[in-house]
Amino acid sequence: MPSWVGIPLTMEVGEGWREINEEEALLFMLGKGRNSFGDPTQVLVFIAVPDGSPQAILTSIRNSPEVMAVSEMTEFTIAGFSGLQVDVSAKPNPGYEGDKEAEIPAGAQFLPSVNRYFTPGFLWTTWTAESHLRFIVLNVDEHMLLIEIESPPAEFEAFASEADQVLQTLKLRR
Repeated sequence: MPSWVGIPLTMEVGEGWREINEEEALLFMLGKGRNSFGDPTQVLVFIAVPDGSPQAILTSIRNSPEVMAVSEMTEFTIAGFSGLQVDVSAKPNPGYEGDKEAEIPAGAQFLPSVNRYFTPGFLWTTWTAESHLRFIVLNVDEHMLLIEIESPPAEFEAFASEADQVLQTLKLRR
């Protein structure tokens, strides 16, 4: 993971993943698939959260009016890091026609509850219409790491399994 994310982690990424660095927004992404703009339809996103508890962060996302909760918040441990996770589904946004210039596809849902965790001035939306999203907040060496796993619903379980394989390799860089 790039040092500018602010959390000293390494991970192993297999073939088929595209690395998408958004240094200005202070987020790191891995993606698969392609939407109408050539951007990924499935993403694994990492954002360092400067403050807040895992419960408060995920409650804010889960209660956002742009999503529907599809799971309860549960305790989660991966690669020795503990935290919480919750799954949500982006509500339909049929009135949104997309933005070709910003490469936002039609039907994408805006996620201000996530947007607030990275650099002001950047807009966070789903990568496809009505995505299934899993949000995880891990305690990593006195830091909070917000992870988003996002995919179209029909492909979510398979993609989440691939994302889990990457997450299992997380290690603190010493």
